[in-house]
Amino acid sequence: MYIAKTQPNKLWAQLTSMVRNSLPFRYPDLGLICFGAFVMLIGVGAIVPIRSIYARQHGATMAELGFMASAWLLGGLLFQYPSGWASDKWGRKPLLVASIAISGLITFLFLLYDYPWYFIALRFVEGASGAAIGPAANAYVIDAVPAKDRGAAFGWLGSAFSAGFMLGPAIGGFMVDGLGYAAPFIFGGVTSLLTALFIWRKMGNSRPGQEALARDEDASPEEAARVKRQIPKKLFVPALAGALVITMAAGAGDGLFISIWTIWLNDLHASTSFIGLTFVTFSLPLMLLMPTTGKMADKYRLTPLIALPGIVISFVYLFYGFTSNLWLIAAMGVFEGTLVAIMGPALSAYIANLSPENARGRLQGVISTSRTVAGLASSMLVALLYGVGGALYPFLMLAAVQIVISVAGGLLIWRVERRTALLTSDSQAVGLQAATAAPLLEDAAK
Repeated sequence: MYIAKTQPNKLWAQLTSMVRNSLPFRYPDLGLICFGAFVMLIGVGAIVPIRSIYARQHGATMAELGFMASAWLLGGLLFQYPSGWASDKWGRKPLLVASIAISGLITFLFLLYDYPWYFIALRFVEGASGAAIGPAANAYVIDAVPAKDRGAAFGWLGSAFSAGFMLGPAIGGFMVDGLGYAAPFIFGGVTSLLTALFIWRKMGNSRPGQEALARDEDASPEEAARVKRQIPKKLFVPALAGALVITMAAGAGDGLFISIWTIWLNDLHASTSFIGLTFVTFSLPLMLLMPTTGKMADKYRLTPLIALPGIVISFVYLFYGFTSNLWLIAAMGVFEGTLVAIMGPALSAYIANLSPENARGRLQGVISTSRTVAGLASSMLVALLYGVGGALYPFLMLAAVQIVISVAGGLLIWRVERRTALLTSDSQAVGLQAATAAPLLEDAAK
């Protein structure tokens, strides 16, 4: 009797193969940090759309709301570089666990009192405690993933952050509508503490850089020369200048979202659910596209991937300044998120190529500090301009800053990439000449 063989589900087989070959599965440490970031950002994101509204309902003025944003940024500013130094000395794990756990505890404290200056003080402590999360996570990725895959790895990490930040505000908005303003704070605190426990139990704490260096050494010389694109030490200063300039543009945008984004939408009569939706529309393309755009950063020149999206974002700010249609604002968030999805992994890969092996955490701390400085100045200026003349003035200011900084930073990065390529070509030519001359020298010796 003939028995038909069961045909395998080709689609399922392709899907499982794709998952198994993805970077988080190939590099389990990357998968671990991505999962932890995703869970943590769900909780953090749940509070973002309602924190300023919650404070204003408890008597905070526009000036005090600006101080809240500035206090958070100031806390990060003072502790980001020391946190990067500490992660180089003691490893990434202790810094990540402590920072996430303290941030979770601070979240609960927002519900104890309702004085505006109490909120300001908590935001400062929250900024200080969270200062290590970004630099330590980025340095951990550089440690865990070899140079040839770092652009894609940063794409996965950015996708995890964006996925959490996409779901969090939507969850927070619906929680407020159904359960009141306390619910997102409780939810955020619990998820942060669970994330800290997960990282403490699962994450290793090997010497920073050890594993990735071992993998890079196993690569063939041809592959290493093709993919590493390490910036020479003699170009460190201009390369760092380019990274800092572009990072400051991102910080200026941070100031907008930290200080007035939710207030602006609330003044346009948007519901808390809709405000959460704007974070979803921004984060969705980041979540979906960054693993792919990260591969682009490993394959193509980084200058156009970094500078061109930054220039276009300036026109996005202009659009925001001249519209009050909520659905157009949400739709523009998709476009803005797409631009950031292209630029983010490329900038992270550029900084990784710049990072000294024994000071990765410190360099990440410097980069984060520059972004925080720009965000601190932007948040205060944006809040002031909004209080004086509404939404148009802040967006005009941000558009001007964005286009100037993107052009200046792009030129610096282009120059560094060009000189790096020339130096690499020269060194390869010297190596080729030496290899060609070797047989001749052997014949002469005979």
